[in-house]
Amino acid sequence: LITIELTDLNQYYAGVFVYEVCGEIGDECAAGAVAGPGTDDVIIQDFPVVDGQTYYIVVSSWLTTDIDYTIKINSFACSDLETPSGDATQSFVAGDTVDDLDAEETRSGAILTWYEDAALSTEITDITTHLLVDGDIYYVTQFYNDCESVALAITVEEIDCSSLEIVSFTDGEVS
Repeated sequence: LITIELTDLNQYYAGVFVYEVCGEIGDECAAGAVAGPGTDDVIIQDFPVVDGQTYYIVVSSWLTTDIDYTIKINSFACSDLETPSGDATQSFVAGDTVDDLDAEETRSGAILTWYEDAALSTEITDITTHLLVDGDIYYVTQFYNDCESVALAITVEEIDCSSLEIVSFTDGEVS
């Protein structure tokens, strides 16, 4: 995967386009992004490329024949996939499930997968019914374009609701 960014534009209506065949330039692009009536940055995010294949990247603007810009091309490798974000220790109340834990993908389109063990061999297939157990550790990874991240380990601690009693009160009126 590569990400192509077009920044520092000095003219309107700039665009960046990726072609797989030289003869298709101007006709059928494999990916493209345009700035429109502005000088906002333009990005083609996570474009899949094949090792050894030639690609043609074209920058253009229909408003002018001369445009200044900076182009950045970055690649993505599975080793670059971050751990999902979330707190390593989380509290819960009796009856909560794995679905109640707070973990977030770090990449748009990634899918979270939950496990019962550090070896990631026992997947939790139904997070809406798998009850949390005090002191247990749950592991979550994210899948993104056939890559799996390192796991985030979440230790859960049960909140004893019986200790949340009212110990004093003040009489009053509310109108």
